[in-house]
Amino acid sequence: MWNRALVDSNDSREAHWIGKCYHQHNRYEEPMNPPRPKERYLYRFGYHNLEQLRLNRIFDDDAECCDWIFVEASSTSEAFELGRLYADLFVMKLFGANLENLEAKAYLWSNEKFSEWLEEDLEVIAEAKEASLPVLRNPQDVIRSLIKG
Repeated sequence: MWNRALVDSNDSREAHWIGKCYHQHNRYEEPMNPPRPKERYLYRFGYHNLEQLRLNRIFDDDAECCDWIFVEASSTSEAFELGRLYADLFVMKLFGANLENLEAKAYLWSNEKFSEWLEEDLEVIAEAKEASLPVLRNPQDVIRSLIKG
């Protein structure tokens, strides 16, 4: 989370509300709860594209395509959250949704219960690094990466 702190001019050490952020700060010390360092995760997710849907109907199968993206996050839950946002918008774009008008939702990845995981296999992670995947750090990065791609 992106935090900002205000220091009380009379050194009262009072807590301050700033937008959605809440923490105590004193003029001479670091914030009481410093932000956790971010780690890089390889988020992987399954999905269906139009061809996979057609083949699944023909062969009465439930095979999935798979994609991946790097996510920088403070926790695995934060990595999953940002990864899910990417997967939803990725699939919406794949099916022709207008990413600038998200009111007209189409086929949503999150409604379909596809597989998702944070990759732990070091060989797969090395392969992803060689592929020069973008790194998502915030929701704006999600939009930028999908509009460029």
